[in-house]
Amino acid sequence: MISKDGSHVDHIRDVQSVADDQQTLSKIEAAVEEWNPLIASLLERESHKAPQGNGPMAEIDFWREKNAILNTLYEQLQNPTVKKMIEVLEHVDSPILHAFRTVSNDLTKQYNEAKVRNYIFENSISLTECRKTSSFSAHWKDISKTYHKVL
Repeated sequence: MISKDGSHVDHIRDVQSVADDQQTLSKIEAAVEEWNPLIASLLERESHKAPQGNGPMAEIDFWREKNAILNTLYEQLQNPTVKKMIEVLEHVDSPILHAFRTVSNDLTKQYNEAKVRNYIFENSISLTECRKTSSFSAHWKDISKTYHKVL
């Protein structure tokens, strides 16, 4: 059910039976406890990064990269096995959960910000490309007056 190093669980079918198995529960707690500083460290590193260079492309690249990094970690925590591990810890009201929820909430917050900003910048690229077409040029003046409010 759990790898030799306790780093992951293959299947958790019955939360109660896993919660009753102290050895398995300890391995789950150890794994989640190990994740907390890793996630916190990655979030700390990401929070200190800044766009490399000046101009809109540096900003676009910055948010694209940040979104990709945070998305990868976020998706790993959405894994059904990880969710079951957390469910087991919730079932036993494990003290490990507080720290995990803190870093998990911080990850979600930073990921959502990166996702939204990346979406806005990706759409600004599309809008800029669209602006180059002649049929769009006539409407650009009206759109450009309100476009800055979106950003």
